[in-house]
Amino acid sequence: MVDHNVRGFRRDLRRFERQLDFLQSKLDCCRKVTLAQCHALLEISDSESTSVNDLAKTLELNKSTVSRTVENLVKKKLVRRVPSLSDRRFVALVLTDLGRKLCAAIHAENDQMFSQKLSRLSLDQRNSIFVQFRLLVDALSNEP
Repeated sequence: MVDHNVRGFRRDLRRFERQLDFLQSKLDCCRKVTLAQCHALLEISDSESTSVNDLAKTLELNKSTVSRTVENLVKKKLVRRVPSLSDRRFVALVLTDLGRKLCAAIHAENDQMFSQKLSRLSLDQRNSIFVQFRLLVDALSNEP
């Protein structure tokens, strides 16, 4: 038996994905880094201290994929690895000045674009979407 609500949700989700892809390609919102690198940069930026293992858990990707992404960010001089003085096994991932500037530019451009798009909705609608979207992301997450 077909659940028409689920089918409609999936249709809307595909449309949402296409809209995001269009907006990202139109604005070059990741500023000459791949989408995976952009996500890693922004997650590193959001954390005080993270490692490849922690980043892999956050991004819900395997460690080897994240290691390659981080290596490319290091080569681009956007991220540096900082060994811990107290725990030789821990290596923190830290944004360089160039990485911080790139993150600031990505945030500014995306904040402006989404603010403009969401301004079509009332304040109550926006606030409701923010809460409901987080619930949706949490429900779809691989984490329990």
